Amino acid sequence: MTISFRLKLILVCTAIPLLGGFFSSILCGDISAVYHTLRLPDFAVPFWIVVPVWSILSLLQGIACAFIWQQPDSTARTQALTFYAVQLLFKLLQIQLFFGLEKYRLAFWLLCSVFVLTLLTVVSFALFDWWAGVLLVPYLLWLFYSMILTRAILSLNLF
Repeated sequence: MTISFRLKLILVCTAIPLLGGFFSSILCGDISAVYHTLRLPDFAVPFWIVVPVWSILSLLQGIACAFIWQQPDSTARTQALTFYAVQLLFKLLQIQLFFGLEKYRLAFWLLCSVFVLTLLTVVSFALFDWWAGVLLVPYLLWLFYSMILTRAILSLNLF
């Protein structure tokens, strides 16, 4: 595989989660307004941190995906990429449920599903390329934090 092809693959694979997050946030409307209307726990990050963090995590996801996409075609590779695609789609849906439709409880349970799917993705990616799995660990940790935060928001706002 040439360096030019690898670079193009990384660009495409990073564009997918970045553009997905961008369009998902546009569909939701004013995410910041929703975030600021909620009673938040003391450990909630300021909203201005959220967009840069998600952007970095999306880049890491895309790079990890590109590493796996380059692997020889196999059932295990297809399964790893399927876990990745499904968790990505579920995460985009979860954003819609939480910020767009304000279905906070349902969004929390979907976020739990995203966490499990991402854990499966990390393991399946790491079996092919250790670095691909490592690149997803910050995303997994942020999802864990998001689950705790969302659960606290549910409690504080009596949803």
